[in-house]
Amino acid sequence: MGMAQYSLEVPITKQTPALFALTKEEIQLTEGYVECINCGLCVGVCPVNLIPGMLSMYCARDRFDVAEAE
Repeated sequence: MGMAQYSLEVPITKQTPALFALTKEEIQLTEGYVECINCGLCVGVCPVNLIPGMLSMYCARDRFDVAEAE
């Protein structure tokens, strides 16, 4: 959980629970598709108010009727 930081200028405070640092060799960059981390940002920017996380959950459980109704 948490937000990825791309700068060393971000402060560390008492509320920072942990740090996880990767080397350049450990970072896997992808083009196009990015794994969903359930942050919910897509919900706020969707012009038709879809909730992709819920749709995905319904489809994974073969509840296509419910997904279509959403």
